[in-house]
Amino acid sequence: MLEPPVRPVSDDDPAYHGLILDRFDAQSRYKLLTGTVTPRPIALVSTVSSAGIVNVAPFSQFMIVAANPGLLGFSASPLADGPKHTVRNIRESGELVINTPNFSMAEQVQACADELPEGESEARHAGLDLVASETVAPPRVAGAPVQFECELEKFVEFGDLPNIIVVARVRLMHLREDLLLTGNRIDTAALDPLARIGGRNYTRLGELKEV
Repeated sequence: MLEPPVRPVSDDDPAYHGLILDRFDAQSRYKLLTGTVTPRPIALVSTVSSAGIVNVAPFSQFMIVAANPGLLGFSASPLADGPKHTVRNIRESGELVINTPNFSMAEQVQACADELPEGESEARHAGLDLVASETVAPPRVAGAPVQFECELEKFVEFGDLPNIIVVARVRLMHLREDLLLTGNRIDTAALDPLARIGGRNYTRLGELKEV
């Protein structure tokens, strides 16, 4: 039997269920959206607190906001007791590094999402090495094929909790040397970017088709 938010299939639209999204609870909406808006690239974000503690956290709602200037964005949902450490740290310092992991880093990325005691390092927990940045205080994640040193451009809030979209301006981009092709193109196959799908499932690029 279909749940109440699901509109029965009609004769005019026999191949689809009609889902009235606002009638689902928040967790169900999350599952429906993250299970269908896929694959999503990962922003592995490193920040530093005012006490000097390094935080590394993954965000799969990650996007290019603009190319002129170079702006990246990711959405951070709140914790039960307030904003995530990443958001708090960015609010305090205005600085962050967005690292883009490759497929081989999937287990380490997921480990960075584990809930740890206050002050415990996600990087150490996940077995990640950190290297100093050049223009910002937060370190970069060693081994990530691309690392963007950024400063906060703005926060944009949505919803009742609220979710926060962090918009960051890229100050310096570190790109693994084998990835840069002529004409400032990127070797996507060599990049082998990690992507998130539904649940705790990740994927990588499959067949590439130029059209």
